[in-house]
Amino acid sequence: MADKGLIFDLEDILISYTYDKSEESSLIFDFLRERKYIFHEDDLKGVSPQVFAENFTAWRGSDYEILLNEIGKFQRRALLSGKGDLEAPGVLQVLSAKYSIAVIARSRGDGIVKALSNAGIRGFINYIVPGESWLNEPKDGIALDLVMAKFPNIAPDKWYYVGHPEHEKWAKERNIVFLCYGASNLSTLEDVMEELM
Repeated sequence: MADKGLIFDLEDILISYTYDKSEESSLIFDFLRERKYIFHEDDLKGVSPQVFAENFTAWRGSDYEILLNEIGKFQRRALLSGKGDLEAPGVLQVLSAKYSIAVIARSRGDGIVKALSNAGIRGFINYIVPGESWLNEPKDGIALDLVMAKFPNIAPDKWYYVGHPEHEKWAKERNIVFLCYGASNLSTLEDVMEELM
């Protein structure tokens, strides 16, 4: 097993897709209204349907789980309509010889494996952290902790994280080398590969 670890943000690095937040908001709003939790937009008290649903505590029966499943189906459809980066299969094949590779996703887990397979890169990924494992956790960057815990044989200073600029603070808090995808010197996956080899 590799003695170095490499973590990628999945969305908009390895796989790109369009995720329509307003369409998700409509889905949640319609669900809340159909189940009679709200009757009018004013009942949201100025917050988005997503925030309202996350903070609402008077759910009846399994309604919240049903809503989460509906949101998951919506996210899965969006992810599966995405396109894998054309450089990803070749780059990950090379990098997998030196690194254990993990991905952190905002998407729910039930679509990630299929999306990675569709992109031709599933075989190079050693571990996946789906959105439901970390997005609602109070601790920032817990997804990185989950990855590192999965590979206890890899020392903390042997981890590299290819992510979006807003996640750099997570890497710094854990003393992980951060590679900001989209920066002028790291605008493609091949740039990342050259930096890591």
